[in-house]
Amino acid sequence: MMTLRLHVFSISCYFFFCVFALSFLVTTIVSQPYRRPDQIETLLAFKDEFDSCNNSVARSWIRDAIAFDGVVFDSETGVVTKLDLRGGCLDDTLGGNSSLFKFHHLRYLDLSYNNIDSSSFLAELGRLTNLDSLDLSNNDLVGKVPSSISNLSRLTYLDLSSNNLNSSIPLLYNLTKLSSLDLSNNRLKGKVPEWLWNLPSLTALSLSHNSLDSFQGSQKEVFLNSSLVCLYLTSNAFDGPFPTIPETMRYMVASNNDFTGEIPLSLCNPKNLSVLDFSNNNFSGSVPNCLSESLTVLNLRDNKLRRLPDMFYRSDSLKTLDVGHNQITGKLPRSLVSCTSLEILNVESNKNHRYFPVLAEVSTEPASRYLTIKRIIWSYNLSSK
Repeated sequence: MMTLRLHVFSISCYFFFCVFALSFLVTTIVSQPYRRPDQIETLLAFKDEFDSCNNSVARSWIRDAIAFDGVVFDSETGVVTKLDLRGGCLDDTLGGNSSLFKFHHLRYLDLSYNNIDSSSFLAELGRLTNLDSLDLSNNDLVGKVPSSISNLSRLTYLDLSSNNLNSSIPLLYNLTKLSSLDLSNNRLKGKVPEWLWNLPSLTALSLSHNSLDSFQGSQKEVFLNSSLVCLYLTSNAFDGPFPTIPETMRYMVASNNDFTGEIPLSLCNPKNLSVLDFSNNNFSGSVPNCLSESLTVLNLRDNKLRRLPDMFYRSDSLKTLDVGHNQITGKLPRSLVSCTSLEILNVESNKNHRYFPVLAEVSTEPASRYLTIKRIIWSYNLSSK
């Protein structure tokens, strides 16, 4: 009787094991995305074109791999639509006949943080005409931006930052769908072309850390047709008056240049301006008293400004106010007490405004309106009036 029970138990265990194994197999098969065999062969051929380092995602690319790291296949057609080879140890061994260019359905390509400098390889990038996003940042690109990129008319995102591009800004006016362009940390020089501001979809542009010196076209019309939301011009060689600002602007950073004259009143037009950084320039006159109430950062340090108006009555979003190293005279404005979110206030190296009369009135204000500043910077060697 005992033997019979053990036999029945063994059969039951075997049955449940088979059911579990079959269930796991079916689940695995169902969860595997469809991959066209020719796409896998192309991946393996591409992998053979460079030496995979320890941190390269390509090390996982084998014919029967369950997952291909950094690769996305279309769930219906099985074609490769995304390649993320960031830091993949690619180098100048890649040529114009690379297997990469057989991925005709590729929409996303990230080749950042590699050592790519092959002109023949870069010249063929225009063959990937379905690309939406291309990241070539932090490579060894030298000279001009490859003209083939202008053929990628579907691009919405292009990052060429942190290379050694040393020509003028390339002709990219065919990229009418481009919404984000990063050319920062290169050696670009000359004028910023007028057509750049006319790209209809461009909302984010970074030209920081180059040697650009001026804007093509009239100062009042530079941004006339622009839809820019974010503009970064830090550390260039710009000088003269600052152009008129579009109403769409939210982040305006133009520090470390040589802009002169008064801060343009057009900065009062954007109602959602959140960050304004004009530090380390040569602006003079007064801070405009009509700046957006939505500002969170106002950085005007290291200029030649002489007046800070009483303009902060509705600036409850302001977190950083830096007007240090200017020529501002008089007392600080009473309206600063309304800046209930203010965390950093820098007024050092100005003239005669150590005295902050609002602090003397805090005791009479309701507790909910107390001004709490985490860091106040001012020069104690200045006398007050």
